[in-house]
Amino acid sequence: MVAVNSAGAGPESSPRVPVRPVTVPTAPDDVTVRPGGRSATVSWSAPTSAGGATVVSYAARAWSASSGGLIRSSCTVGGTRGLTCVLRGLASGATYYVDVVAVNRTGTGSASKPRVVVTAQ
Repeated sequence: MVAVNSAGAGPESSPRVPVRPVTVPTAPDDVTVRPGGRSATVSWSAPTSAGGATVVSYAARAWSASSGGLIRSSCTVGGTRGLTCVLRGLASGATYYVDVVAVNRTGTGSASKPRVVVTAQ
């Protein structure tokens, strides 16, 4: 490629470098949930693909239903701070459905499936 202006043509540019598109991360894997006193500790493994960009954070969410529903609690950790967080403020004896999402500079990836069932203590 050559740039042209009133002074004439400039030097030819360097060879083309392929550009890899960046997408959102895939869903985190291996989600496990351990109930605690009005809380639950959620652990997971990194997604198979970060979408071509670094994962900047993860969010675990406790839902009121196995599909749809309302988020009753959530926790977020930085992408380099580990693969676990604690959902707090859960009602003792209540059942929750937990999933995890990964986030990179492009956006939030799909949620882990299926949601993991946990009953708060």
